[in-house]
Amino acid sequence: MASEGDWTCDANDAVQITLVQPGEQKPKTLSSFHPQFTYPIFGDDETIFGYKGLIIRLRFAAHDLRPHIHISYDEKFKTVGDTSAVDLIKTLSPFIPEVWLTRTDDRRYEKVKPPTPTASQYSIVGYATTYRWWFYQRDSPEKGTVTNDPFPGPEIRPAQLPARLRIAQFLILPPHQGSGHGTHLYTTIHTACFNDSTIVELTVEDPNEAFDALRDTADFHILRPEFLKHNVNINPDPYAELSKKQRPRRVPTSALIPTKLLHDIRSTYKIASTQFAHVLEMFLLGEIPTKNRHAGGANMSRLLVKKYNATDPNERRYYWWRMLVKQRLFKRSRDILIQLEMSDRIEKLEETVTNVEEGYEALIKVFTAREEALMAKQEESGESPETAVLEDSVASSSDSSTRDQRTKRKFTVEDEDEEEEGESEVSKRPKV
Repeated sequence: MASEGDWTCDANDAVQITLVQPGEQKPKTLSSFHPQFTYPIFGDDETIFGYKGLIIRLRFAAHDLRPHIHISYDEKFKTVGDTSAVDLIKTLSPFIPEVWLTRTDDRRYEKVKPPTPTASQYSIVGYATTYRWWFYQRDSPEKGTVTNDPFPGPEIRPAQLPARLRIAQFLILPPHQGSGHGTHLYTTIHTACFNDSTIVELTVEDPNEAFDALRDTADFHILRPEFLKHNVNINPDPYAELSKKQRPRRVPTSALIPTKLLHDIRSTYKIASTQFAHVLEMFLLGEIPTKNRHAGGANMSRLLVKKYNATDPNERRYYWWRMLVKQRLFKRSRDILIQLEMSDRIEKLEETVTNVEEGYEALIKVFTAREEALMAKQEESGESPETAVLEDSVASSSDSSTRDQRTKRKFTVEDEDEEEEGESEVSKRPKV
């Protein structure tokens, strides 16, 4: 009998996804690609046993994603005892609707030139799903009082209660990635959240690295004008009015940055606290001259010796920036870090801060390039900044180096999106 390896193929290579439109004689292919992962269907190994030359063609109507499937292979493994080829129909059926064998028809969303007059002019670019997550907040610190209100009370609709809005799914189809559609979609969701008085925060469920990069640059674009408006920066001399004996041992956060103002900005724009911290750290890092940062060749040995006593105020800002990031990371991963020896704990934090900084530097570079492209586009067309943002073709989320840097941050120290929830490690595959 032939070895098992001869009858095993890679599921990601075997599956071909195609977006089509109705044509004169047969469907017209708009784009074709292989999936990035298939483990939910074919298991963690992402392999299919029992076929040679297997091709699973998944065709979707570009305007409504109605599916059609076609399976072909050169040879199928003959059952021997308990060993048999994977039943593809049985395996795929939980993931494909009952109409999966119907032909792709013209049922009447990026606009494309239709191959026939009756074909839809639009192609679905992507989608996102959200749900409301009830948020409890006390109106006042006063103790509750007993009243004789009638029962049952007035009708209360869930949509009228304070809630967090959580993005559960966010997908831009591969052919349309890198064209600014992701930023446009995320910004639209944030705008709807901002205008809804019942929404307290916009959060994300289990984001992957690519979405993290997209979200960071989009939120940075939203918050940066507000930071500049209020001249937000790190105070290089937080101990200026204190004697050496009075100086606290902890990081003087409230003396370094305007915490009350930042809290108000975060609440106004409804950004989750951890996400807001990421954007703020990135902004504060960008306000420090490049020559005083690690990326610009800053003398890290001298910084460790001089600390907040450095002569250059920008060196002091950079020192305090690293301390603020370390403080946040320690709070987030305290349960893990306190189990380490002090020397290992310090080394781990130093390593993580460096990785975080590298990730921010990559994002700042992408954002700067994006802003320059937007400014050039505005000058040419005379359009408003908001319009230019939505039509921006610079894809920050598609920058591979940015995703790699963000991955470093997540693998080094846990730094999940929500303060209340977390995972022990980052999933090995994207889940968007």
